[in-house]
This record gives sequence, structure tokens and C-alpha cells, in this order.
Amino acid sequence: MASYHFVYEVPSETLSKKKIPVLDSEGNVVFSLQRYVRNVKDWVSIWRSEKLVMNVGVKNKENDTFLLTDTAGRVMYMLKKIMGKVNDWVVGWKKEKTTVNIAMKDNSNNLIMYIENIWLSRDEFTIYDPAREVTEPIVATTEMVKNTRKLSFTANGETYEIKTYIKNVHEVFFYKGDELIASMDCNPKETIKRNYIYIYQQKLDDKMFVCLLHVFDRAFGNTYD
Repeated sequence: MASYHFVYEVPSETLSKKKIPVLDSEGNVVFSLQRYVRNVKDWVSIWRSEKLVMNVGVKNKENDTFLLTDTAGRVMYMLKKIMGKVNDWVVGWKKEKTTVNIAMKDNSNNLIMYIENIWLSRDEFTIYDPAREVTEPIVATTEMVKNTRKLSFTANGETYEIKTYIKNVHEVFFYKGDELIASMDCNPKETIKRNYIYIYQQKLDDKMFVCLLHVFDRAFGNTYD
């Protein structure tokens, strides 16, 4: 196989927050990857963005909406909605300790990309690239399909998938449609575990290849396991 394009050491702990240097084929550090946990302030912001709407309408059996005119009824309904949102926030905060949020920085410590678990979801991620002109983040979804682990997303109208197969979890493949554009080799025979990234076709930025492959590795625990 041709020489790798990028390599980095794999943390022994899946939930490690250690800063990981990413090296190119010449041994130069070009990026860093680091898992992080959002703080309480971030979660309050996320919670508010969910738009806590106090809808005082209910539906009868015929699915016709009508307003609750009884004051006590409105108050109880609103309290129920509030408690539901508070419960969501608490559940989300507890899950945050095990989420896969990855920040990528350049050598000047500038944030160039970050990928986060979506609110109350372990299977969906938002991909944020500050350099993109489009303000809406890309959404990626992970799933297990028979013996295949998969992460998929759409960018610029094109569908991309990252896959690995249970029979050989040490190799990860990155596709654009049916076209193999990159791969990652997780060599379990080395004393220090490393991920080697190979790019065959430059269909995405280097940072997208590296960051997404690392998120895939972290989302499924550890490709060495």
C-alpha cells in the first residue's frame, strides 16, 4: 500500500480528553484532535435553542385543537411541559460525559473544525467547519447494519459513507457514493497503537478526512477492540 498521508496515536481510553497531535507523512505535526465535554452554560444554550414553547392547546379524540380555558388546567399543562424539558436537560447532561465531541485545531491553536453529538442523541453528529460559507452544519448519522458499522452524511449534494466490517474492524473505508476515496488502517500489531490515514482522491479537505475518521473511531468505541 502507498505511504500514508496522516498518522496519530490512538488513546487507550475511548473517552480520553488528551490532546492528540496528527502528523503528515514527513513527520510534521499539522493538526491536533481533542475530545471535549460541553459545560453547563453550553447546555443551557442548547436547551433554550430547543424553544420551550408553552402551547396551551390540547387535542380531543377527533384531533381538533382547542384552548384550555381553565386557569388551573393551563398551569398544570405548562408545568408538565417545563418538567419534560428539565428532564431532557438532565438526561442530556448525564449523557454528555460519554459523548463524542471532537475539536480539531491547527498549529497556531486555532479551531478549524469541530464535531458534536446532537442533543439527546448518541447516533447523530453535527459537523461544524468555520471556513464554510454555508452556516447550516452538516449532519452525520451512525448505525449498525448487519455486520457493518457505518457513518453517513451529505455535503454539497453528495453522499459520503465511512464503513468498517465486523470481520475486520482494523480497516475503515471512506466512500463518496460507491467510490473509495480514503481509508484508515488501525494496525493492532504495533506496541503503540496508531491510526494511519490514506487519501486516494481529494474529494474533501484533509481536515474533513482526518476529523471524521477519528470521530468514527471514537463513536464505535475503539477500532482496536
